[in-house]
Amino acid sequence: MNPTALKATLILLACLLVASGASRAQDSHVPDRYNLTGDDVSINVDENGARHLVAEGNVLLVYTIGEETWTLSAETIEFVEELDDDGHPVSQVAYAESMINLTGPDVTITAPGRMEVDVLQRSVHSNSEDIHMVFPDGELTTDSLEIIEETRTDDYGNEMLAAVINTAVRTEATYHLAGTEIFSTSIDEETDENIFGSLRFDFRSISIDTERTVLVFIDNKPYKLDCPDPAVVTTTRNRLVMPSCTISFDPRSLVANYGIDLYVGDETVVSAGALILSYPNETAMEIKFMGCSPEDGNPAVTDEKVTISNPAGTFTASMITVTVQEDGSHRVEAVGGACFELPINHYIESTEPDESVPE
Repeated sequence: MNPTALKATLILLACLLVASGASRAQDSHVPDRYNLTGDDVSINVDENGARHLVAEGNVLLVYTIGEETWTLSAETIEFVEELDDDGHPVSQVAYAESMINLTGPDVTITAPGRMEVDVLQRSVHSNSEDIHMVFPDGELTTDSLEIIEETRTDDYGNEMLAAVINTAVRTEATYHLAGTEIFSTSIDEETDENIFGSLRFDFRSISIDTERTVLVFIDNKPYKLDCPDPAVVTTTRNRLVMPSCTISFDPRSLVANYGIDLYVGDETVVSAGALILSYPNETAMEIKFMGCSPEDGNPAVTDEKVTISNPAGTFTASMITVTVQEDGSHRVEAVGGACFELPINHYIESTEPDESVPE
């Protein structure tokens, strides 16, 4: 297509799109305006009356719904629009191919393969490899992504419109749990060789490796994340292995049940039936370990124990709570048959005088 014909086509296309969008602005799910541009653009109508807008080369689809503007770029985009007898759209779907970038309010999604964007239904589907999504407080990489919009009820019975992001096949994600960097001054310092001195936690930024996730957005911000499959959470100093977990962003917390192992540094392991990690305020973090899952009974009276193991000894209790302050100091509370075991050889070695030092 020569430049003159291309320019005419784009002008005609823009006029058609803006005009069709203006008559539908009263519907909150219908774009107020949208336009499609590219090096080569064609318009076809199939036997069912659906309009196919196909653009290739430097393709850009921009559409606005209310106060939200979304931009979809790719090497090829086919925008299919179906209208009812009155000329109102009943379907608007964009099929994007190769080098895809979808950007909206505080969200960016890239993919090398194929993506389907349903403008009217406010949904996104892609089974491309290496889909990358960046959003407030985190980012993720997956091989299967689905975004749908649905109405949910919060803990107070209020209905809210939520964007639900489902990932599958493989998910690697990074999330920021802490609003501020607490205990940063002492996280890398050497600790005394004792069980409680070795309990150093750093969960302000976590990486998750799992298969499937369900991430819920409210008002374009992360609200809740469910990991129904076995997951491994890693930080600069900790590794948490668990069969499943749930993360809440408001308030910020991480909950795991049915058996967890938390590795602290190189030598300390905490094994428990359940874990609740929370940030009661911006300057403190609390980790509660329970011998059993909360649904199984009162952890303070159960026979199941939390175990802290390191070369200096083993400590067990029905429930152990560790509170970490901003300066790195922490308080440990244990309830329910607390027991400390110290290896005899460790005790003897630590109490024997150093013969190299003269009296």
